[in-house]
Amino acid sequence: MGFLWTGAIFWGVFFCIGSLGVKSDGPLLFLVGCVPTGLLVWFLIHRASKREAAHQAMLREAGVSQGSGFDHAEADTGIALNKQAKTLTLLIGAFHKTYSFADIREWEAIKETPGVGRWGQPAGVGGGSGHKSPGGGQNGDVRRFGTWTTRNGA
Repeated sequence: MGFLWTGAIFWGVFFCIGSLGVKSDGPLLFLVGCVPTGLLVWFLIHRASKREAAHQAMLREAGVSQGSGFDHAEADTGIALNKQAKTLTLLIGAFHKTYSFADIREWEAIKETPGVGRWGQPAGVGGGSGHKSPGGGQNGDVRRFGTWTTRNGA
């Protein structure tokens, strides 16, 4: 999807620049290129601010401070753990919901070293060879995956 956004913005910039050298159709090319490009850029900035506002609202609901290591948000989803209140807060889009640890029927955490399968065997072809943590870690990093099921099936 990012490729399409980038292509659309470059298309608009092309028409904006093209409108500078044309005398008769310059205003039309400007409208065809710059107005949609400006709207796309505004939409991307607006969407990012909405996501950040939803993440902040989730953190307030959860009682977790940002950067404490007990929250994560990516795209339209997020999760926050409050160890003191024993709650798990989930974010999907603009909606968040808090569950107590007692509401969670099942919790599974999988710790996996890139290149090594779940029970210590080597992973599939090229398994983990290109995986690095966002901080630029090495192949010895451990990735954590979690799944859970709540009592009401949500």
